[in-house]
Amino acid sequence: MSRIRSLAARPRLRVAGVAVVLAGLAATPLAPARPAPEAEATGEAELLTRVREVAEDADGLHGLAVAEVRGDDVTAAVLGAADGQQAMSAATPIEIGSVAKALTGQLLADLAEVGELAPTDPVAEALDTDDPGLAAISLEDLATHHAGLPRLPPANLPRATLASVGGNPYAGWDRERLIDAAEGRDLDGSEAYAYSNFGVGLLGQALATHLDTSYPELFRARLTEPLGMDDTVVARTAPALPDGHAHGRTAAGLSADPWLGAGYAPAGVGVWSTAEDLATLVRALLAGEAPGTAALEPRRAAGDDTEIGLGWHRTAHDQATVTWHNGGTGGFSSFVGTDRQREHGVVVLARTTTSVDHVGLRLLGVEAEPRGEPGLLGLPFTVLLTAAVVGPPLVTAARGERATRPRDRAEALSTIAGVIAGLALLRALGSWQILTPAAWIVITVVTVAAIASPLARWPDLDTVAGSRPRRLASTGLSIAVSLALVAVLAWA
Repeated sequence: MSRIRSLAARPRLRVAGVAVVLAGLAATPLAPARPAPEAEATGEAELLTRVREVAEDADGLHGLAVAEVRGDDVTAAVLGAADGQQAMSAATPIEIGSVAKALTGQLLADLAEVGELAPTDPVAEALDTDDPGLAAISLEDLATHHAGLPRLPPANLPRATLASVGGNPYAGWDRERLIDAAEGRDLDGSEAYAYSNFGVGLLGQALATHLDTSYPELFRARLTEPLGMDDTVVARTAPALPDGHAHGRTAAGLSADPWLGAGYAPAGVGVWSTAEDLATLVRALLAGEAPGTAALEPRRAAGDDTEIGLGWHRTAHDQATVTWHNGGTGGFSSFVGTDRQREHGVVVLARTTTSVDHVGLRLLGVEAEPRGEPGLLGLPFTVLLTAAVVGPPLVTAARGERATRPRDRAEALSTIAGVIAGLALLRALGSWQILTPAAWIVITVVTVAAIASPLARWPDLDTVAGSRPRRLASTGLSIAVSLALVAVLAWA
């Protein structure tokens, strides 16, 4: 009898073994790359040494491009690659994100300087609308984040969740949709500082509408062209992305889609630049020669020790007073800062979402700590998520053969779908400073091995056992939820 059982078990063991091997092979190419500063480096030796020192605790960095400006002198240093293969340089285009908000503020300052409009003009006047809420706030209110607008309009919030898994949260938002979302609001020019992508997006569109042009054309004609920033562009569609651009990654190591959405371009969506171009901007700002340099002068309070001009923040540190703006997109981070008193400026661009603010501040001589450490902050969540994925199958398997035997194919499908959904969630949200690619492969193989019984017993199982309506409803709901989660993550 025992020999018969052994022979019967062999086909099941073979099926289980094949499933485990296939799981390992499938998991390998799906393993996210662990973020780490690559070894290759180019640039001015002294700056390169300092960059390595100040960036050593920036957990989760991939490529890093830095430019330093001292008066008329510009030096550059680069660590890593633009896409894992192509070497990155100070001329590699990178999404600069919210740094573009400061540039939109400069456009307002420049237009005010030549008398096209005034910062105190109502937004409704620039947009040629009679909306009472937009008539109650000024262009300056938008530029200084004092208009009382939320960070994003409610209709944009569902897509905004895509940012955490490398998706584009701004697709489908053009100028008209953004303006429509702003109309009909009860605004009164709130004095409270509230950072708003919505507000600065509206500001740039108001400026362009007032001049009967598009924001990208206004940006080019009034800012980048006069400064010779030929590699700084506003891309509204994928074909318009600059040649040779870097490929971003999330702090979790996932590949990130470029952010595209014409309505939010003034707030930094689809704006690409290089360390060289932004160093040109910084040099012109320090010399007082950039269009809209008046945007740097503080106008409103913006939190502890910080004031804000037309887009540019100014923070008083013990070591220096820094005028700055940072940026972050789905796969990139940036920092541009100046110590105007010492005629010293820095540009820091990285192809990862890990903040580089402290890198820029330290290069300016300011003591600063990293703004969040993905590996450390992600530890509790990642451990719990890993336990939730691996734990139930292992516990069930440890209870023995009878406990792991599914009642029917419906239950087997539910178990398999649940494991797939759990692994998909772990891959999308796990911290890959902790979960290395090797750990991901091991987790996948162990989890699949623990549920190998449903696969091995499939031919012997009934389709549905017991109370058919109740079983079909419960297992159907479980499978639907699991597959929906996988579909959402794949779409994102």
